[in-house]
Amino acid sequence: MLIDVMVGVFVLVTAVISYGALIPVVQRGQEISRDEEVATQIVQRTLEHIQMLRPNNLNKKTLEDLHLIERNQLSYPYRFGSMPLDQDSYYSADRQLEDAFGTIGIQTLSDGSKLVLVRLSYKSPSGKKKTIKSGTVIGAFR
Repeated sequence: MLIDVMVGVFVLVTAVISYGALIPVVQRGQEISRDEEVATQIVQRTLEHIQMLRPNNLNKKTLEDLHLIERNQLSYPYRFGSMPLDQDSYYSADRQLEDAFGTIGIQTLSDGSKLVLVRLSYKSPSGKKKTIKSGTVIGAFR
């Protein structure tokens, strides 16, 4: 009878320790998933704002006026990170993600339409650099 109790206690303690060790792994997985979802939302929101423009309006001044890129940039592609996608929540890459910054690249296609590529890089909770990329075509090419 004593052996049965000892085996039962051993099995119970092993189960509790295993469960306790699993909790941090699950939490990290949730954090990684959340960051990836936020990064994807920021890229998609940025593209949605850009899709409302005509191809001839896709320029540095218009993007600055719409607060889609940082002001006073001298080099291309255009960078964004601290620009809030809406004024009420200040939903921006650098407020939502660690070491986040994004770029917007614009290429003119043969028919006058524009290919817009948005890329967002950030540091995941596991310490790895992650990048979310997406793009769209603005203009007649569609």
